[in-house]
Parts: sequence; C-alpha cells; structure tokens
Amino acid sequence: MNFNQIAQVCQGNVLQFSNPEAIQNLCLDSRQWVLANGTLFFAIRGRYHDGHQFIAELYQRGVRHFVVEHVMELTSFSKANFMVVDKSIDALQKIAAHHRAQFNIPIIGITGSNAKTIVKEWLAQLLATQISTVKSPKSYNSQIGVPLSVWQLNAKHEVGVFEAGISQPEEMQCLADIIQPTIGVFTNIGSAHDEGFKDRHHKITEKAKLFKSCEQIIYCKDHQEIHDYLVTYYPHKCMNWSTKDQQATIFIQKDPENEHKLSITYRNKTSNVNLPFIDAPSQENIFHCITVLLSMDFTVEEITDGLAQLQPISMRLALKEAIHQCYLIDDSYNNDLGGLEMAISYLHQQHQRPGKSIILSDVYESGLEPNELYKKISALVNALQPKLFFGIGPQLSSFKHLFPAQSQFFESTDAFLQGLQPELFNEEIILVKGARAFQFERIVHQLQKKLHRTVLEVNLDALASNLNYFRSHINADTKLMVMIKAFAYGSGFVEVAQFLQYHLVDYLAVAYTDEGITLRNNGIRLPIMVMNPTPDDVSKLQQYELEPEVYCMRLLEALTGNADQHTEPMKIHLKLDTGMHRLGFVKEELDALVAVLKKQKRFKVQSIFSHLAASDDLPFSK
Repeated sequence: MNFNQIAQVCQGNVLQFSNPEAIQNLCLDSRQWVLANGTLFFAIRGRYHDGHQFIAELYQRGVRHFVVEHVMELTSFSKANFMVVDKSIDALQKIAAHHRAQFNIPIIGITGSNAKTIVKEWLAQLLATQISTVKSPKSYNSQIGVPLSVWQLNAKHEVGVFEAGISQPEEMQCLADIIQPTIGVFTNIGSAHDEGFKDRHHKITEKAKLFKSCEQIIYCKDHQEIHDYLVTYYPHKCMNWSTKDQQATIFIQKDPENEHKLSITYRNKTSNVNLPFIDAPSQENIFHCITVLLSMDFTVEEITDGLAQLQPISMRLALKEAIHQCYLIDDSYNNDLGGLEMAISYLHQQHQRPGKSIILSDVYESGLEPNELYKKISALVNALQPKLFFGIGPQLSSFKHLFPAQSQFFESTDAFLQGLQPELFNEEIILVKGARAFQFERIVHQLQKKLHRTVLEVNLDALASNLNYFRSHINADTKLMVMIKAFAYGSGFVEVAQFLQYHLVDYLAVAYTDEGITLRNNGIRLPIMVMNPTPDDVSKLQQYELEPEVYCMRLLEALTGNADQHTEPMKIHLKLDTGMHRLGFVKEELDALVAVLKKQKRFKVQSIFSHLAASDDLPFSK
C-alpha cells in the first residue's frame, strides 16, 4: 500500500503528501535499526516518552512517512508524508487488521497465562518442516507487538502463528481483530496479571475473546476452568487433549517405564511417539503442539520426525564476553527475517566497543523468493556498515555480490570453523545469528571468552519484567531511579546501564564518581546520581554532569566553593538522617542547610530522600 491507501484504511487526515513509494516497514521506536526507504513511523505519546520528539531525527535519517497525533509545523519536512490520527496505536492496529484480511490461510492464535511464546516457537518449528510459516518474533504479543507480527504476512506464506497477551480487560478484542485466527490455542490459566481482573473466570472470559473467529480451539481438558468455559460458549469448536480423561479428543498415556515415550489415541487409533523433553511444562507445551498438528491433518509420522528436531528455546539475545576484548550477541537458536531485523537493531544499539561484526547463516521461513529475501538482508547489513561480515550457507554464498566487498562466505559451519582466524576480531561486538540446523553454538563456543566453569548468567528478560512490574505500580509522573552501584552488583555494569537506558528509566545511581565517569565514557546519557562523592570529586562531577548525593555540611561547602567556577547550576540530591544514623543531615543541621541553599543559587535540588529509620524493627501490622 502507498501512503494515501494507508490513510484510507486507518481513517487518517493527510496533512502533506510528497512521496508515492510503497510502505514496507512499520516503526514505532526511533532507536530501532530500520531501512529508511518505505518506513512508516508512528509517533505515539506514551506514558514514558513522546514519539513526536524524534520525528526530526528520523527525517534526517531518511524516513519519509509519519503518522502523528496532532497537527505539526511541516516547513522543515517538505519531502515527507504526514497524516494525523486520534491515536497512532489505533491506526497501527487498523493497518495490520486490513493487511491480515488479504490472506486466506490458516492462522493460529495462541493465548494463556504462560508458555505462549514456547508453544508458538515450537509450533512454528514443526510446521516449517512441511509448509511456509510466519510467526511472531520473540514475545511480540502486545497491543503493539501483534500488529508488527501480522505485518510480516506475505503471499508466499501458507500458515501464520501469532501469540496474544493481555494484562487487563478489553484488550483482547483488538488483538482478535488483527490476528483473525482460524485455530486457537489456550495454553493454561494461572496467576500472571491476576491483579487486572476480577477473578480467574473473568480472566478466562477475556482471553477467550481471541477465539470468536476460530474454527477449532485447542486446549488441555485437564484444566477444568478452561474446559468448563469453552464447552459452554464454544461447544462445537473444542478439540482438547488429556492425560486423565479418555473421553478427550486426544488421550495421551505416558509409558511408566520410559519417560520419553507416550501413546496417543485419536479417532480410535493409537500411535506411539517419542518426546525430546521429560519435564512436565515442556511436555504440556508439546501436547498442545501435537494437538494442533493433528487438527491440521499432519500424520503421526510427520509429527514424530518433527519432534525429534525440537530444541530448547532461548527467548532472549544473550550478551557474552568474547576473546580479544570483544562481546558476543548470541542469537544462535533460529534465523528468520523478523528476528534478524530485531537482532541487527539490537546490535546497532550497543556501544560498549567501537566495531561491529556479523556472522549470519542462511535465513529460513521468510516466505520470500531467495533473490528478494537476500536483497532485503543485504540492505540491512550494508546500512549497518559492519567491520566484518561472514555469511554461512549455500544460499548466502550464492548472493555474495550483494554484500560488502570485504565479506567472507562459507558453505557450512564446519568450513567457517576450519578457516576461523580469531585475530580478526578485536574490541568489537559480534552478532552470531544462525538457523538451528547450522549449529552456531559451536561458533559461540570458539569465540566466547573462556572463564571459570561457574558462570553468572544475567537474564535481561527478567530484568525488563521486573522493571515493568514496578512501573505498573507507580504513577505516570513518578520518575524511576535504578541503583547499579558496585558495578551493578556484579551483573555487568555497562551492559545493564545500556539496557536500562534503552528501556527509558529516568535515573541511574552509582556508588562512586569513577563509576559514573565509566558510564559516561560508554555512551550513557541518563542522569546519574553519585551516592558517595568526596570533596576531591567536585570538578569531575561537573565535567561529566554527575549529580552528587549531599549528606553533610563539609561536602556542601566543597561544592559551594566550586559552584562559582561553572555557569550551569549543579544538580544535587539531599539525604536526611531520619534515624538510621549512617549518612545524612540531622534535624539540628536543617536550618543551616536551608540557609546555604537560599544564599547559593547555583544549586538545583533534584530530590530529597532518606534511608530507612531503622534496620531491625518488626514490620508494621495492618
């Protein structure tokens, strides 16, 4: 679609039309690494940021299509298209729903409290052995993630697998309108996001709205609450499985002598299947997948062959230390076009090292002809301008003419490892992105820095989840400061800071001035509070725009003596002693403190805080 057609779909008011090119990419995050040509940017006024602030930057980068939420002065954007809508997210969802409606293929919609992403990934793996498959990248299951996922659909795809997650009522209907699933999967029901719903039944009701257009709904009959609801409201669509009830559509029996073996009874026929995993959660996820495949008339033999190839799913990009002062971005468990775009965007955002290199395998499951696919991939790679690019696989090798001149190509992972020259890598960030069949974990093993056998692994997905949890409990105008003192408590100082900056926290706090300087030298632009500054640090605090915690008159006097040397006010944080007696101004010092602050206009007080009043008192009872 071109811009005017997009405007008709989302009922937008075109403010300016200057560029007739087709829309190819949808973008909501100015930090995302996207090709400028054909990119449509949605400016969203969110709780923590306003996308309208980044329009000028994107225009400078070549983006020429914009959806905005208020009328703007467009003199500086004469070559761009602009339309105004009430809500940019609504426009995004309408465009995705319209795009989805152009395809008459099976679409699988997955919801539930847990395991949506694992079931989606495994289903996509199993389906892709037989038919061209498109799926949600990573955990793209939100009001924004779902439309971006569905936008990937193209004429070459034969099936789509998309997940849908909600945290409060009235959200699912929008996702159902976008996905329009023909087959539904309800994984389970649990306590996740319980606080957004009246009770468990209410949550089931809301999640089940995804299934209104479905021809079949897949679920476990042993989850009684789910079963009771679905057989009441969708009695002719239910296709369930059970390990307890022989009356289920599919009855599954485990072999008591071999945990990997089970028998499946379906349509009065019993077949044997081998499972790759024996833990209960993985087996439940596999049983959902088996039921979906049977509903689509896959044979037991085809299912068995597919299960033998299943691998554990890593749901995040892992950042690891590597040889020669390098870092590795390990994304070696699959390689589809959507995931590649995300990985390259993530690589672009990393600034811990000056250089960037890519090791990439052939890309599967794109639904595109190879010529079109590798033109898209080469455009992404060439725009990034990596220091080194290594292409592995017969397809990439046949399109080597599309990639940077210094690139190297290998027919297989074995060939790459045989010719590996570790000395080529030095002080850079290396993206390792490969389809499962290429076993790129072998490359990671060769390049990863060899340390002790005991390894501390930091799960950035968990960090993001914790961050969003706290955000959900504070007011929109309450700022969030994250303590990363003591080098982020040993969890990767600069890496955690980069991650928090990407997720738009308001403040960071460090223990010492040197820590703040390290962050500034590694591209951290957030405000940084220093909790233990000394009088000797004053000039460095000003030079690196660090904000000291002021806890005593001696430090305040040192700052006062230096303040006249700088034109910009120094931002400070005042700590009061309310009983702990560690650090802080005591009650008797407050009058003198206020007098200094009134007299000295070069200070700007950013916050006033205290430690706990005591460390060992019993908690207050309600």
